[in-house]
Amino acid sequence: MKETEKITEKITERITERFASNDVENDEDLKSYRKMRQQHLFDTHLNSSLQFDKQIIYVASGAIGLIFTLKSTIGIEISTLLITALIFLVVAIFANLVSYLTAIQSIDKDFVDNDKSADKWEIVTRSLNIVSLISITTGMLLLIIYLKIYA
Repeated sequence: MKETEKITEKITERITERFASNDVENDEDLKSYRKMRQQHLFDTHLNSSLQFDKQIIYVASGAIGLIFTLKSTIGIEISTLLITALIFLVVAIFANLVSYLTAIQSIDKDFVDNDKSADKWEIVTRSLNIVSLISITTGMLLLIIYLKIYA
């Protein structure tokens, strides 16, 4: 069992005991547990964000690679539908990469400069992530439709 899990289990047991005895006022164990839980939630959120960004880039790049592979090996027909799918996939990658930059800008403004404009950058980052998700979904759907029609 990891050290963090052991500590969490021990703190959880102590908190349960204290709740049973109603002795939770100014409890250091409870404060420690809340702090550790908050850190765990932050780490989980950060990891999820990183995985989301990676998956968008992997899937969009893979779909673009598939299109070029099919074009070079079996000579699929280039159509407006396929070009539109490619555009959406490229937009997904571009929006995702720009969201990295806006996220860094938000962090710099918030933690380094202690500037309130960080909220604006966070909104831009979230918007770019939404654009990225919509673009990859649309691009993949168009690619699937194309393959159903032409393959």
